[in-house]
Amino acid sequence: KFPGVAHFHTMRVAQPGGKYYTTEFLKKLCDLWEFRGSGVTNMHGSTGDIILIGTSTPQLEEIFFELTHNMNQDLGGSGSNLRTPADCIG
Repeated sequence: KFPGVAHFHTMRVAQPGGKYYTTEFLKKLCDLWEFRGSGVTNMHGSTGDIILIGTSTPQLEEIFFELTHNMNQDLGGSGSNLRTPADCIG
């Protein structure tokens, strides 16, 4: 009945060291999410992470590749029980 939400994935982008995003990075991220996802984000978390809300399954690998290879962003899955690693040395 609602094919647009049959597969609705959310991605978490970890904050950079120093906890500041550059304008260039934010623009690239928003452009990517507008193109490959819903364009909806959550930037009001206590962790400093950016939550990208809503994309389809076929887009996941494309987004992952763009973030990790072209934007030098670390990504990974942790479930809900891993705190955001901020400036982790090891």
